[in-house]
Amino acid sequence: MMRWNFSLLAVGAVAFASACAPIVSHRGYFSDPRKTQAISPGVDTKVTIQDRLGTPTEIATFDPDTWYYISSTEHLVSWRRPKTVNQSIIAVQFDADDKVKDVKRLDKVPSRNIALVSRITPTRGRELTFWEQIFGNVGRVPGGDADSGNNRTGPQRPNGGRGGP
Repeated sequence: MMRWNFSLLAVGAVAFASACAPIVSHRGYFSDPRKTQAISPGVDTKVTIQDRLGTPTEIATFDPDTWYYISSTEHLVSWRRPKTVNQSIIAVQFDADDKVKDVKRLDKVPSRNIALVSRITPTRGRELTFWEQIFGNVGRVPGGDADSGNNRTGPQRPNGGRGGP
């Protein structure tokens, strides 16, 4: 009996320890260092860079001649928020002739969390309560309101609904 309890305890300890192992997520572009070091300013063009590195992760918003290749590694442990443990950015700048002007490698990039604005755009009308949504159409007549003068009996025939010409 003692041996059985020890086995259950050992299995439980292994399961508990494995539950605390981080989940590793790789995101973005992971480059081969040989390919990025082989970039030659003044020689390589947008076409050769795209052939060598692929499509950029981002293109600068206000400068379409700056391409960014971004990668990050995150660890997620149980219920906690993911933690970025590694992040690198390769920024390739081009001149007016689409040739590489400069290549920057940013490995230790400080990042900041940006708080999103939680404002809501107001709409016209009013908010309905739960009960107004459920019972809002009870007692309403299909085809229009009784006060609007709409006919509730269906389409009219010529001559006031009487048969014949």
